[in-house]
Amino acid sequence: MKVWWAMDSRILELLHQVELEYGSVAKCPDDDQRLLEARSILLAKEKPDDTTEKVKALIIKGYSLNEVCKKLKLGIAKLNKIKEQNQLLTRPQFRYVATKGKYRIHGANMASIARALGYKTRLSAIKSNGWLLWAERRRWEQIDDGEYYIDPDEENIYVKRGIDSYRKHRIYNLME
Repeated sequence: MKVWWAMDSRILELLHQVELEYGSVAKCPDDDQRLLEARSILLAKEKPDDTTEKVKALIIKGYSLNEVCKKLKLGIAKLNKIKEQNQLLTRPQFRYVATKGKYRIHGANMASIARALGYKTRLSAIKSNGWLLWAERRRWEQIDDGEYYIDPDEENIYVKRGIDSYRKHRIYNLME
């Protein structure tokens, strides 16, 4: 919203003319040329708020809500409002990776990787079945296309196929 002291003097002059003729801007017809010109000057000066676009970009890349707040200097309430209005889905932070042959699976924790692969929630169960597991912190944008990841909420395995493919390409049998 513009404040009166920041208005262009041309806008003030146009509004003053309208008030002299009609007594009030509210009584002026919507198609009055002076009023239309004042509106166009105001609209031309307004800068679009690109905070929403920055929030979208960071969330899609896999930044956590705390990281987005710090990076953009936003409050959590404002961030949650933008997230809800734009139906944004946050991506997990992946902390572990398991590899076996050509397969590389990212997971938020070791237990979710084990359960998604159908093993007991123990490191020995994963290793005894030929998987190598180590800690490797990654966010969504750092996972290569064609690599697998585990959704921590559902513990399903998905394959990444582009930055906007989160939860879109579920794998039902990894070993096929």
